[in-house]
Amino acid sequence: MKYLLAILIVLSFVGCAGSASRLGKDPSSLVKHMGGSTVALVYTDTDEDETHVYCTGVWVGENAVLTAAHCVRGVAKKIAADHDEDLDPDLDLVGTPIHYVTETEVTGVGKEPSAQHLGKAVYVDADTDLALVQTVGEVPKHDTARLSSESPAIGETIHIVGMPAGFYFTYISGLVAAYRVDLWDEKMGPYMQVSAPIYFGNSGGGVFDNDGNLCGIASFMTRAPSMGFFVHVKTIKKMLDEQLVALK
Repeated sequence: MKYLLAILIVLSFVGCAGSASRLGKDPSSLVKHMGGSTVALVYTDTDEDETHVYCTGVWVGENAVLTAAHCVRGVAKKIAADHDEDLDPDLDLVGTPIHYVTETEVTGVGKEPSAQHLGKAVYVDADTDLALVQTVGEVPKHDTARLSSESPAIGETIHIVGMPAGFYFTYISGLVAAYRVDLWDEKMGPYMQVSAPIYFGNSGGGVFDNDGNLCGIASFMTRAPSMGFFVHVKTIKKMLDEQLVALK
């Protein structure tokens, strides 16, 4: 199964290269591609019997979604709480069930998705704050994000899609503010720092350049307004290379 996942991801990157490069700077095409390559990670509260969105993910293959490691830990904590347990801090999070919905399956805040799908975490790394989710069962129709070959320059416009504060599929734009290598002991880069109003729920979502290429994954923000940090695309490439196969 691991090798099948690797093959599907490689084929998906090859197949989407042409379409992504043709997006250019047409806003409607860009937004459509971003929405089609993004999922909302959802959790159904057993007490309230309601579905809540808590994070974001990005399709990086036919059956693989990239997100933030702390999103997987967060939902594992919720699952443990449902069983009146505390999450073991040393628990291996691989195998954690992840439910997700696509843009076409939600109509707005406060409304239940028309459908949701199941995946499972197959890779979780707290150090880089990256996680890979493999779909289980039938895979809904989707676009696939293509990794950028080089990072946007400081001052260049970037585009973000996420689920801030429980609002499904929210699109914002901003600027590359800086690139950071070491921020403090527990946050080792490189990171892309952006000037854009991200919030809780954006975690695990993508930042895209003007051509629709994925440049990073939302990891954390600071108390300062419009200051978010994204795992650098170089870290993403290295992870996919080590966990799956070299992307060429």
